[in-house]
Formats: sequence, C-alpha cells, structure tokens
Amino acid sequence: MLFRSRELGRRSFEQAAGIHLALALGLQGKIVAARQALDRLESLGPVVWMPVELLEARAWVAAVAGENDQALRTLRRATALGRRTGDRVGESCALHAMARLGRPREVRERLERLAREIEGDLVDLRARHVSALARGDSGELDAVSHELERRGLDLLAAEAAAEAVAAWRSRAEPRLAANAEHRAARLADRCGGPATPALLPLRIRAQLTPAEMRVALRASSGQSNKDIAAELGLSPRTVGNHLQHAYE
Repeated sequence: MLFRSRELGRRSFEQAAGIHLALALGLQGKIVAARQALDRLESLGPVVWMPVELLEARAWVAAVAGENDQALRTLRRATALGRRTGDRVGESCALHAMARLGRPREVRERLERLAREIEGDLVDLRARHVSALARGDSGELDAVSHELERRGLDLLAAEAAAEAVAAWRSRAEPRLAANAEHRAARLADRCGGPATPALLPLRIRAQLTPAEMRVALRASSGQSNKDIAAELGLSPRTVGNHLQHAYE
C-alpha cells in the first residue's frame, strides 16, 4: 500500500501507511528502520490524516528504544490533541498506551469516562485492562487477556497475560503465574516477538539463568547487593556478576 500510494501521488494514503509501518517496525524493536520511516513521513509535510496515530507511533518507537519519559510526553501530547480535535478513539488509544507504559492510575478515570461516551465495547475493554492494571488484579488481567485474544488483538492479549504473571507472583501463586507466562509467550510468538516494555520480562527470563533471574528480580524491587547476597547465600561479588549480565 505504501509504495502504490507513492506511485499514485496520494500523499495522505502514503502518510497513513507510513505511520503503520513505523509503528510496526518500532514494536518489533527495529528502531533504526522505524526512525527512518518517521523521517520519511516528515519529508511529506504536515500529516492531515491520523495525527494522533503519528504521535502514538513516535511514542512507541521511543518506548521500545528505552526512552520511556519521552514516550510518555509524546502520548500526553497525543491525548491532548485527540481531546482538542474530537478524536475520542485516538485519545482512548493514547491513554491506553500510557497505562501500558506504567501509568494506569494516571489515566484510569479519563479512560473509564471515555468508555461511557464512545459506542462499542472495545474502549470499555481497554478501560477494564487499565483498571485491572491499576489494582494489580491478576484474575481480571487474565480475563481481559482472554477476551482480547478472542477479538484477535494478540499483542494486547500477550501484554495483559504478561502483566498477570507479575500480579500472580505478588500473590504467591506460582502455578497460575506459570500458566499466564506460557500464554503470554505463545501470544507474543504469534505476533513475531514484539519488544514492548510489558513483554520485556519474557525475553529477560529466556536469556538469564534461574540464579541470575532471582538476583535481578530482587534488585528490581530495590534490595541492595548486600541484602540480596545475604538472602540467597551468595557473595556480594557473585551478586554483582549476576546483575552485570542482567544489565547487559
């Protein structure tokens, strides 16, 4: 579609296809190619169609590149633009993206209000996802994940399942956590292995040894190297070596 639109001189169509291309490349972790696609969009002039979606694409490329603060700033611009122009669906997508990047409590009320105003139940499902995230509700995250999968939204379903993993673990439910992790991995594979922050723990667990994973999880909760070493019966040097591998 991108190249056919270019051949036909349909700039708006080319821009729309380019936005989706940049987003897809970004979600796959192909940051250089995604930014090249965004640069190409800049050369086409102002975006008339889908300006909110363009900001969302930029945000996701930044998020996958590890620039979470930049991603959130861009998404706040997207929500403001959607609200100002009456693009309620675009606003709801940007709010959902903010929740997926760690801000569910910030956007929960606004998204629930939009769910009451927009026809159809997809925004309501997004609001349910955000509410479950804000509450750390493992059972609801699992339910939302299954509903998203039923609708063919495999990436969102994978993320909800991955988020359920952490919630089940916090409730000391290892079997349910393992089940959710298996679903999340299966759904992520179906999407071609996306690199969104919510799915990053799946990749980390695949690359770290069990001992490295135990150390990394404790460090992520704020424990010092000394405390981790004492708890696990390791030397501080070993803890440091495990964390260095995790950081790499």
